[in-house]
Amino acid sequence: MALALTGFIVTGITQVADARTQQEQSQTLPQEKSEFKSIDLTDLPEDVKTAARKNDAAAVIQSAEVKTLSTGDKVYRVNLKSSAKGEYSLKFNADGSAYEKK
Repeated sequence: MALALTGFIVTGITQVADARTQQEQSQTLPQEKSEFKSIDLTDLPEDVKTAARKNDAAAVIQSAEVKTLSTGDKVYRVNLKSSAKGEYSLKFNADGSAYEKK
């Protein structure tokens, strides 16, 4: 009986801890999930254009979008089209380096 009660208590504590972790994650994720906003290609930084061209010289930049992270950094999503790869998107930091979510 004592063993069953101990198991019940441990399970309850684990569920409370899991709920707190999920709540903390839900509070931080929306900051990183801000929506991309369409921008004119003339507003796309040259470093980003150069990086996109280096990735696929045959690709044509169709459109671009930007979002600002909670840190203030900007991420650019470049939508490309090429005969080899079709339509696809790449994400870059403002300096042209590949964006990787941290």
